[in-house]
Amino acid sequence: MKIENSKLKINFGFTLAELVVSMAIISIMAAVLLGNRNQYSERLILKNETYNTVLYLRQAQVYSLGVKAGGSPAIFNTSYGVLFNMAESNQFKFFTDANLDGKFQVSEINNNISLKDGVVLQKVCMAATCSPGSLSKIAVTFKRPNSAAILKGLNSSDDDLGLSPPATIYLISKTGLISTIKVDTSGGISIIGI
Repeated sequence: MKIENSKLKINFGFTLAELVVSMAIISIMAAVLLGNRNQYSERLILKNETYNTVLYLRQAQVYSLGVKAGGSPAIFNTSYGVLFNMAESNQFKFFTDANLDGKFQVSEINNNISLKDGVVLQKVCMAATCSPGSLSKIAVTFKRPNSAAILKGLNSSDDDLGLSPPATIYLISKTGLISTIKVDTSGGISIIGI
């Protein structure tokens, strides 16, 4: 404040020091917000891919309960399934289990479903056995007219390892965030942590 000619004069401007401090505070806040935004985006991408995977598991279950015919000519007692193969960690297969063996065969109708935005399968587990190791694939099938899941832990040669349920599928994002999908023999499908 300055006093001039018996009048009070007030300066409302910023000093250089105040301006530098204000800019530093704004820069720090912007960096924190942008950092959180990237983490939020990565978490959202992983969440979307996890929910998409669960939707395909549910679709197999619903097709098995309904009258969705498979094969050509149409067969109405078909079961449907999803195969998670660690050798193809950027995708999974949605398939029609025409021969009802609970495994994917190349001759069966299938769709390769790609995982997007850098999300891949990290590992698959049944009981205490996880990939990498003897377990390299998990086949989840639903046989009409039951909603119960048939879970098979397979090695790379498609041999059933006879592992105990539940089946657990781990998805991982580019930055290392992990989500978990658990499938129980009752047909329950749940997401554990994202």
